[in-house]
Amino acid sequence: MTDLDNWHVRLTCARSAKKFTKSALAPLVGVSPPAITGWENGNTKKLDGDYLMKVCRVLEITPEWLMHGDGAANAGMPSAVISNDEISTVDHQCGSELVYVTPEEIRLLTQFREIDERGRRQVSSVLQFNHEWITKLR
Repeated sequence: MTDLDNWHVRLTCARSAKKFTKSALAPLVGVSPPAITGWENGNTKKLDGDYLMKVCRVLEITPEWLMHGDGAANAGMPSAVISNDEISTVDHQCGSELVYVTPEEIRLLTQFREIDERGRRQVSSVLQFNHEWITKLR
């Protein structure tokens, strides 16, 4: 399980969410692709001022979020990032395919998890019916 408690993971998630390869991000920040690898795999303990600001500017994230996980990644992004593959937890997972989850979606997921199995089946049935109906209208 990978979570966003670590700045290295937050960096990887933010880069992936913006569809940047390490090779594409590196020249925009003024470093080599192996430097990005070092940042993401934990070989670097912290990012220094200029590099921190450049990475945040390019990836459109705040330094506070990147280094400490404080606040939202940026004012324009929804408040959570989780992977489609690991949507089974609200612990802000990061995977190969990222989706942004709004506060409303987190609220609904939390409520869904609080209901019993019968209630979950009912909700799933309603969602499936609506999805099929909307798909037919397209």
